[in-house]
Amino acid sequence: MGLSLRGRLGRAHEALQIIASQPRDLPLVLSLRDVRYVVPTEIVNLCLVLEVVERMGFPEIRLEPPAPSFLCMFLWRIGFYDLFPHFRPSPPKRPFQAQQTTTLIEVRRFNDTAGILDLGERLPHVLTAASGGDNVPGGARTLRRIAATVYELAENVLAHSRRLSGGPISGYYMVQRMPNQHRTFIAVGDAGDGIPATIRATFRDLPDDLTALREALRPGVSSDGGGGNGLDLARRAAHEIPGGVMTIESGAAWLRVRANETEEAKLYPDAAHLTRVSFMFPI
Repeated sequence: MGLSLRGRLGRAHEALQIIASQPRDLPLVLSLRDVRYVVPTEIVNLCLVLEVVERMGFPEIRLEPPAPSFLCMFLWRIGFYDLFPHFRPSPPKRPFQAQQTTTLIEVRRFNDTAGILDLGERLPHVLTAASGGDNVPGGARTLRRIAATVYELAENVLAHSRRLSGGPISGYYMVQRMPNQHRTFIAVGDAGDGIPATIRATFRDLPDDLTALREALRPGVSSDGGGGNGLDLARRAAHEIPGGVMTIESGAAWLRVRANETEEAKLYPDAAHLTRVSFMFPI
């Protein structure tokens, strides 16, 4: 039985902490067998965890698939196993053809600007197709502005992912609208230097990664060469829809801010080389 990831994908740090405690001279077996349900945040986190783990020096890494269920089919449907073919289980007996819809943008890996064009083209249609979109202040215009902000966020991920360390960029995004639950999830992330590291390279007196993350949210800091990812614009986008939530996980920090200005935060003992920014809108 592998190391279960059930309940550990909402925050990438939760998975990486327990993985880091495993012996490095033995194969690492991660398991999705007990996982029953995931949202885009958890899918993007899974992708980032696998990116980080592959640099940890384990002699072998295996990923046990979910038990035969909707989730097993869903991972095939969203293209997860196309991104990680070495973890691919036996394909489903009934093949299917993925079709573009206004409720789902499949998980995608991006290494350059061309890799995020699909996000920029499809996200406005996904958001404006929401049945609750008419109730959003500003209506479709607000939703298109939010889509443009998320696309700009992905562009800034490209610009800052390897700003300090250099090397190839590996980012991911996914979007899913759940009409029956009146919820829309958007997640963008990369396995790079992390926002706190790039912010603290400029503001060297910041005491920890959580303080650096909050600094990145100040107007003008992260969008004007400060080293972040245009997070102030992203936070304002989350505030445009009542009930909106933005969550950032980067370095050793985790921060969630809500449209009503309340927040939750956590500082972990060890930094992870990743950044994930996600949104939940009640539409």
